[in-house]
Amino acid sequence: MSLLDVYIGKLEWPVPERASEAPIPNAAPRRLSSSFPPPSGTRENPYFLILRKIEKGDYAGRQMRWGAWVAKVRKGQIHELIDEVYAGDRIVRDPAYKPHLSAQLSELHSCLESLDQDVEYALVANKL
Repeated sequence: MSLLDVYIGKLEWPVPERASEAPIPNAAPRRLSSSFPPPSGTRENPYFLILRKIEKGDYAGRQMRWGAWVAKVRKGQIHELIDEVYAGDRIVRDPAYKPHLSAQLSELHSCLESLDQDVEYALVANKL
């Protein structure tokens, strides 16, 4: 089974607008955040949600290599994604349920608060 890793990265090179262009081998943005914790229950994993948003055109992004997708986003878009994935999730409602995941989500929120509103970031969805 593959491990799905999602994180916020530094956008150090341009991510083309079209997902149809050829992948760039060995390209990965520098990590700024901890990994997004897996949601509990039947909530959609952020990895698949990011892929769907890229494919629908909600996010500008593309596949960078096998299993690795990068979306070009701003702080507000990341905030909306976190709300979409974790609003009402058990790790938010009951931090004692899985304290390590609640702590990971708190770290993610802290990182998000430190980001600049007017800068584009890389939202990385990586299959390991």
